[in-house]
Amino acid sequence: GPADLRTMLVISDGAPSDVDATRPGDLVEDARAAMLQARREGITIHGIVVDPGAGDSARRIFGGGRYGLVPDALTLPAQTRQAYGRLRNQ
Repeated sequence: GPADLRTMLVISDGAPSDVDATRPGDLVEDARAAMLQARREGITIHGIVVDPGAGDSARRIFGGGRYGLVPDALTLPAQTRQAYGRLRNQ
C-alpha cells in the first residue's frame, strides 16, 4: 500500500559535481550508480532536470522515461506536482 511506497524525487541541473573528481563523465557515472543502487533497494526514483540541454546526462543518470526536462525554474512547481502525482500512482 501507500505506506510501503518508497520514492525519491531528485531535482537537478543535470551536471553532477564533486570536489575530488576531475572528469565530468565520471561524475555522471557516479550519479547513475547511486540511482541504480537506490532502485535495487526498492526506491522508485524520478528526476526533474532544470536544463533543457541536459538530456544526454539526465538519460544516462536516471534512465529513459524516469526524468523530465524543464526549461527553467519558473516551471518547476508545476513539474514537481505532476511528477509527484505520477510517483504516487505507481
